[in-house]
Amino acid sequence: MGIFSSVSSALTRGLWCGVIVLIFAIARPGASAAAAEPGIYVVQPGDTLFSLAQRAGMSVAAVQAANGLSSTQIAVGQRLRLPAVAVRGTHVVVAGDTLFQIALQYNTSVADLRLANGLAGSDIFAGQVLVVGGGAGATAVALPPQASAELSKPARATGAAAAQHVVGAGENIFRIALGYGISAAELRNLNGLTGNAINPGQVLRVPTSGGSADVIAAPVPAAEVLAARIARGPFELGGQVTEFSLAAGANRMRDAGMTWVKRQIKWDTGSELKMGKQLIDEGHAAGFKVLLSVVGRPEQSGPPFHPAYVAYVRGLAQLGADAIEVWNEPNLAREWAIGTIGPDAYSVLLRAAVPAIRAGNARTIIISGGTAPTGFYAGCFRTGCDDLLFMQGLARNGALDLVDCVGMHYQSGVVSPAVTSGDPRATSSHYSNYYSTLIDAYWTVTGGRIPLCFTGLGYLSGEEWGYVTAAYLWRPPYNLPVREHAEFLAEATRLSRTQQKVWLQMVFNVNVPGFGDDPMAGYSIIRPNNSCPACPLLAAAMAR
Repeated sequence: MGIFSSVSSALTRGLWCGVIVLIFAIARPGASAAAAEPGIYVVQPGDTLFSLAQRAGMSVAAVQAANGLSSTQIAVGQRLRLPAVAVRGTHVVVAGDTLFQIALQYNTSVADLRLANGLAGSDIFAGQVLVVGGGAGATAVALPPQASAELSKPARATGAAAAQHVVGAGENIFRIALGYGISAAELRNLNGLTGNAINPGQVLRVPTSGGSADVIAAPVPAAEVLAARIARGPFELGGQVTEFSLAAGANRMRDAGMTWVKRQIKWDTGSELKMGKQLIDEGHAAGFKVLLSVVGRPEQSGPPFHPAYVAYVRGLAQLGADAIEVWNEPNLAREWAIGTIGPDAYSVLLRAAVPAIRAGNARTIIISGGTAPTGFYAGCFRTGCDDLLFMQGLARNGALDLVDCVGMHYQSGVVSPAVTSGDPRATSSHYSNYYSTLIDAYWTVTGGRIPLCFTGLGYLSGEEWGYVTAAYLWRPPYNLPVREHAEFLAEATRLSRTQQKVWLQMVFNVNVPGFGDDPMAGYSIIRPNNSCPACPLLAAAMAR
């Protein structure tokens, strides 16, 4: 939910321990290099079986089979047979090269390039020799320069028959089915398959209506993408609801002046469009526009999984999604693969998703993944990135110019949105503690060119329960009384509506259940006694 303004001392100690371990590993580059041999990779701090499989363009099951593993647990120093993971080699910079392009070529991140070469920024020059590939201390066999780009593209059908698909390296039956808008079962039936096993080079029959391979792979000129952007409309209000419970809150939402409903979809490579269609149809039937926030598992955030994700969001657009949020909180390890977190990595996904969504439905509003506002990270690291630095990076590389709206989250406020001081926490001076300073910071990053969209704005009250767990307790004894919870939501809505910087605002939340370690019900406008103190106040804020 993006609530990181208060972090326990234990977590802080854990972070510093991780930094010390990492510094120690970097200081001894020969430790793992001495053990290197062709086709063998020595596990480094922060590696997971999922991230290594992703980098190698292999499935987790294939890595397990190659190494006789019965689980996904690996240990630092363990030797794995991974014939496709990149070695630490060198790259001679040529005119026109950028760190972003070099990172893509060698299947690494800009952050790792900077770390490996002692760079403080992104400036490089022709003739400069850079250490590339594999991350700090990694050792293995080299990956061909074109492999990273090829892994991020879906295989194209070859020959004259439009109803054929040639299986590419790293593809599976679920990814291919998604690309052609059908289920895995339908693809198996079409090809007389009894299981999911397929091999590179195998020719599969696919629907003649085709998939989205050409749309995903084809470069789209920047001018064309910019021209296709949707002009912002008047401010609109919505709310996030829990799955299958829209009917229970629809009347309350209308009473509060809401015209949008937000649903989150947990995407996977095997996900089918059936659930998305159900959510879209249900929202439209109730008279609401539908925002779908589509996020996958962290280990599936990298380029090998982009074609399947992009095909999925394109399908949702075709089904009539009114808005799509591309991923969720991509600046946190909870949502994005450790070691690859940063604006450049997220930009790769955004550049692939935007033209595909446009092709699916030119009227679908595209929102960048709402970042988690946090004062915990004073930079961009393997485990997380400060949200403002993340947004500044997206602005610098032009990724923000692709979207219709910039996603934002604000869910840890404990003072009125009308003030810019007085927060009781030790981090009281941080911009993300206050509605107005958070808005101003993001608006400055966009240069006022792109509207802001709160894909999650909420206030937490544990009054009815009498407590809030320590991780979410920012103002004892239970953050806010219900009265302030309602008043602050209404005041934030009034400010968003009158300042004309925010286009869409989704209240987190309407009726999401559960109060415990993650006190989601404490954010709900429909309280435990089924009352909605915020509803008339929100309606008044929308009517003024």
